[in-house]
Amino acid sequence: IQEEKILFAGDLLMPIPLVTDGDVDLAIASLETLKGLSLDYVVQGHGGVLLKGEITDVLEDNIRYLRNLKAKVAEAISRKRPLEKLLKVKLEEFGKSPFAMGAMGEPIHKANIMAVYEALKKGLT
Repeated sequence: IQEEKILFAGDLLMPIPLVTDGDVDLAIASLETLKGLSLDYVVQGHGGVLLKGEITDVLEDNIRYLRNLKAKVAEAISRKRPLEKLLKVKLEEFGKSPFAMGAMGEPIHKANIMAVYEALKKGLT
């Protein structure tokens, strides 16, 4: 809602970004674009409504998570670490609180690891 400076971000912006059906680099670029908007409120796909003073911090936190995700997965691939071992790395080691989405946090994180692992192995990102 442009005149109210409200963005309904859908699943692009959640407490833990979900990239299982997308591209991690495109998600990062999209979140970077949101940083340039003058917004008073952002309605996340899952999670609370973000107020003006929180928006930039949450965007930067999600960008940092996605960059960590891609870097750690790329490192694991380069060191020929199996996916199963990477899936045991906890969410907080990627820069997110294990409480960010309650019980759904770890499953979303593991799904992200698997998606990025497969994309990098195939050279898609």
